[in-house]
Amino acid sequence: MGAKVVDFSGGRPYVFKVHGQICHRTSHIQSVNGQAPQYAQLYVIDSTQATEIRVNHPANEKCNIRILDQIDLFFRQHNRLSDTYRMLR
Repeated sequence: MGAKVVDFSGGRPYVFKVHGQICHRTSHIQSVNGQAPQYAQLYVIDSTQATEIRVNHPANEKCNIRILDQIDLFFRQHNRLSDTYRMLR
């Protein structure tokens, strides 16, 4: 996870606590060794190409391509980091 997770098990309500600084692990901005782009790598490439990659993933075989395209468009418009990814092309 990139942080020290503190376990509070016992007879009380579940609490998820992180001790210390949280860091996010990221991968290469370009896909490596001919692998299909994934995660943040999909925001560096063309929106249409990213949607095609998502819809061809086995877990998404029953997903509607138009809905995936709308979700991609939403994140590209509203995610404050999307401009940063676009500049990395």
